[in-house]
Amino acid sequence: MKFKIVTLLVMSSLYANVLQAHNNKDLTEQSIVESIRSHYEFSKPLNKFSISYEELKPIAFQSYHYKKPDLIKSTYLFDFDIEKKQFYVNEQSYYPGGFIFDNVYFSEKLHTLYYDINGFEQGKQVLKFDAQMNDFKESMIGVADFLVVDKLLEEVSTKKIKVTFKKNNQAIIQVPQKDNMFVRYIFNTHPIELKSVYFSKKNATFTYNDFVKSNGITYASKVDYLVKNVLNKQFIINNVKPINKIEKSKLLLPSGYGPIINEEDKPLEFIKIAKDLYLINHVSGDRHVLVKENHDGLMVFGAPISDKTSNKVISFINKNIPEKTIKSVYITHAHSDHMRGLTAYAKKNITILADEYSIEAIKAYPKFKGEIAQFKFQTIVNKQLINGVRFYIPKNSHSKGQSFAYFEQSEIIYEGDFLEVPFDNTVATHMSQVEKEFFEFVRKEKLKIKRIVGHHRNNNITLSHMNRYYLANTPKTKSNL
Repeated sequence: MKFKIVTLLVMSSLYANVLQAHNNKDLTEQSIVESIRSHYEFSKPLNKFSISYEELKPIAFQSYHYKKPDLIKSTYLFDFDIEKKQFYVNEQSYYPGGFIFDNVYFSEKLHTLYYDINGFEQGKQVLKFDAQMNDFKESMIGVADFLVVDKLLEEVSTKKIKVTFKKNNQAIIQVPQKDNMFVRYIFNTHPIELKSVYFSKKNATFTYNDFVKSNGITYASKVDYLVKNVLNKQFIINNVKPINKIEKSKLLLPSGYGPIINEEDKPLEFIKIAKDLYLINHVSGDRHVLVKENHDGLMVFGAPISDKTSNKVISFINKNIPEKTIKSVYITHAHSDHMRGLTAYAKKNITILADEYSIEAIKAYPKFKGEIAQFKFQTIVNKQLINGVRFYIPKNSHSKGQSFAYFEQSEIIYEGDFLEVPFDNTVATHMSQVEKEFFEFVRKEKLKIKRIVGHHRNNNITLSHMNRYYLANTPKTKSNL
């Protein structure tokens, strides 16, 4: 599924129903459960509500420099109508280089429709998939503590729980799960506040702080998510409120959007796009890999997502060009989604082509720790020519060391995150800073371009579209490539 909705469990305490007992020695398993149930009684009639929050996550290998992780920010707005099984979600994510993803998901009968507000990811196409309201509700259930406690109370009625009382006015409720796993909740008892929840299966903990009251609801406004006791994400809950209904306009497609397409996995395609140059389509969805045939072997461009993906690509290449072997694989930059498939190549003694910074980052990437000794590198430098491919490493704001490949004979560019254009060639309403930097670099170098193959989405970006995109988002500029 393309949407990036985080699976969380964020708890908060709502307006207090204070326990009648004055210390934990007066509490019993039944009394603490009933006190929690009473405390969250307000949630039963709350069938229509809205919640908004921010997610902040330092991601080293999605940052400009892996040693100085950027705080990747995403904002979410959820509207739910439980009775009508309707929902609306707006998700905005901000990445280095000025990329802004601004996506909407909403219920449409038995399906979910997804569209892109800025237009640079999906264009005007609308994606249809089979997620239901409960799928979205589960994905953010922790943002609203009353949803989590409702789930806890449901399990209490069907499972044998273990309750332990501590001297510091805390109650620990442990709920068994499958395969000897468990979920452990820690509540303050005077007054009741859900302070943390631990999931043994993931070795992950959510902690809850800074309780506030708004719209008659009390909730934790700051939440930390830890994996193996290391901070992974932080959440800032901005608002939780009841609503009368979801606005009608939120459950309709904006004018001009379409067609509606079904989400589906497409088989790999092997297409000749120039002399000795081949395009592999539909790599892990909407990504693309290039293969260049040389006299002494093959060069591969792109190793995304996973070893499983790379092994599939390698087998596909061997099937289509069985008479030659892969000698090298090139990655544009050292972000995790662009390099996670490198181990599959390294295990076959295939040389990895990358700039100096990217090689340093690859060596530091935790997922490669066990196999890094098998990696064999060749460092590329700016404007280096290898087998008819010129490599450029322009200064940019997305990732230190990001490069692109220019096939001089065919005048084709292969790039990673320098340019984002949807399949339908929509002129997006937002152009990131790094895309402007790329446009201006190509113009300065006076490169002749017949086609740009984007690693993501569009594999046939034309010069005329690139000009339209740039001019539409830099209105004071009149220069074309």
